[in-house]
Formats: sequence, structure tokens, C-alpha cells
Amino acid sequence: MAVFNKGFAPKQKSGRGGIIIGILVAIIVIAVIFTAISNPIVNISSSSTFSLSTNQSAYFMIAGNPNVYSVFLLSASNSAATLYITGTPVLTKTISSITLAPAQSANVSGDGSQIANMQVQIISTRSGSAQIAISQIPSNLQLKTSGSVVLLYPSLPNKQAGNQVATTTVPTTTIAASTTISGSGTTISTISPTTVVSQAPTATIMAIVNSSPQGSLMHNYDVLYVTDQACTSSLYSSTFYNTNHMPPVPPEDFANVSVQTPLNFKITISRIGTNTYNVTYVPNLPSGRTVPFTAIITANVSAYAVSGYVFGEGLNYTTYHSQYLFQSGIGNSCGAYISQI
Repeated sequence: MAVFNKGFAPKQKSGRGGIIIGILVAIIVIAVIFTAISNPIVNISSSSTFSLSTNQSAYFMIAGNPNVYSVFLLSASNSAATLYITGTPVLTKTISSITLAPAQSANVSGDGSQIANMQVQIISTRSGSAQIAISQIPSNLQLKTSGSVVLLYPSLPNKQAGNQVATTTVPTTTIAASTTISGSGTTISTISPTTVVSQAPTATIMAIVNSSPQGSLMHNYDVLYVTDQACTSSLYSSTFYNTNHMPPVPPEDFANVSVQTPLNFKITISRIGTNTYNVTYVPNLPSGRTVPFTAIITANVSAYAVSGYVFGEGLNYTTYHSQYLFQSGIGNSCGAYISQI
């Protein structure tokens, strides 16, 4: 691939595999309704243990925090369990998805932020059930969430139960050739300024994409790039040394790497067919150098699903996800600058 930043470009080595995730909305709704009736809210002041079966939830609060959170057991085997941690109401809040083996733990934010307010540990797991410990992390510690946490965005406008798209009338409007929308560097493009089209709402398109593992990964990378703009030369040097056991030398020095580490993604939405859109992610570099796309994800609005995706230079989701886990797991503001070696 075109290596525009060693800190970004993942190397094709075997690493931790990607976590393939889907939001099972109907199952979560049923589980939440059931557990809301049958289970009390647990107030966690230090640590509490939950025994859950697959597709079962429990509710809890963290001492000193007014929010109510839900832990949902998506799947469990003898070797690992996948959990969703989210605020309530569950279908309106960001979901933290985490897969852990027995005795493994992760720092998680119940609010979907970069600062963890709880530690989640799998005490034991078997097919269909798991025992989970959740402990409070004091806010003054300002611990970053673990790199193994994947954020999902379940806001589903125009969506009904059963994966059916609600009947809506999309207004016919004139859209400029390049219209800026909310979100850093995000535009709608490739539409003639004088063409009158039926344009699906941008929020709907992005909700579809962000509900997929690929879209969540790109969003997480975008957040990582923005957060890690705080990286300094001294912090980079110490982080590089701790990671590689040697000081950085050109071209791995801060002066070179900092101008090639993306500030964020430039995201464009292009209509490619009836109710079908491509969402393209291109790194926005401080140097201004033009580089290839990182990913193109295709959203089908009628089916309310991602119908395809491709990553740049022939790389794949697993490679990029492994690199994200490595970089976000560094735990300071220079993770995006460090390559997985």
C-alpha cells in the first residue's frame, strides 16, 4: 500500500483477529424488556458480579454517577464471551462491545467516551452463560478505555423492528456539488449543483455504516486521530522507546511522523444508485499530501444494511482492526503515531 504514515499503515503480520460484530436489535429489545421487569438495578460502589445467560441483560449504576447502565451477554463459549455495555435507554446510546477470555479484563466507558469509568472482567464462561465482574474506576484516575473495546452506534432513524425501513417521504431538493455536513471533514459530493435528486438523509446513511464493524472501526480511528493531535515530541520519543526499545531516528522521528499522521478522515458520501451510497474515508494529513482512500463502505438504505466494503491497497478489516487495537492500547496521546511492529 502507499505508506503515508508508518504510525497508521498497518503491517501485514498476524495479530489479534478482528472482532466481527452485529447489533441484534430485536433480541436486545426483548431482553431489555424482560430484565427491566425482573431484575433490580445494582449500585456498584466497588465491585459486583453478574451471572448472565446469552441474550440476557442486567442493570447497574456506578457510585457517584447518576446514569443507569446495561450489561448484555451477546454470546458465550468455553473460551470467550462477548458483552455489550451501554447507557440507557439502550437503543439510543453508544454501545461498547468487548470480547474477553476467562480472567481477562478491560477498561470500559459506559458512556462511550475515551475515559473509562468501569473495569469489566470475565470470571468464567461456558456455552450459553458467563459470570462477569464489574468494578468502579474512580473518575480522577482518567484511565483510557482499553483498545479491545469497539464502539457501536445504534441510532437507527427510519428503522422499525424486524429490519424493515419505515415508510418515509424523502424531500426532493437541489444539492450543491460539495455540501458540508456535520462532522469533521465530511462532505456530500459527486452530485451536480443543478440536479434535483431524492437524497437520503446523511444521518441515516452514517447510522447504517456506523452500525457495521467496518464503519465502527473507521469512526474509532477518526476519534483516535483527533484525540492524539495532543501528542508532543517528548511524549512521542518516550512512547517510541518504550514500544520499540530504541530511540526514534529519521524517518521515524517526531518531525517526520507528525506531519504524516492523519488529523482525521475526510469522509465523502456519493450516491451510486437507487438508495445506494458509497461512504469513502480518506486520511487528512497535516502535510496536505494526497493519499489513497483507507476504506469505502457501501450502504443500502432500502435494506438498511451495509452491502459491501473495500479497504485500500488490498488490506482487510482484520489487519486494520489489529492495528487499531495496538495503537489505541498504547494508552496515551501518541498511539496513532506508533506503528505495530
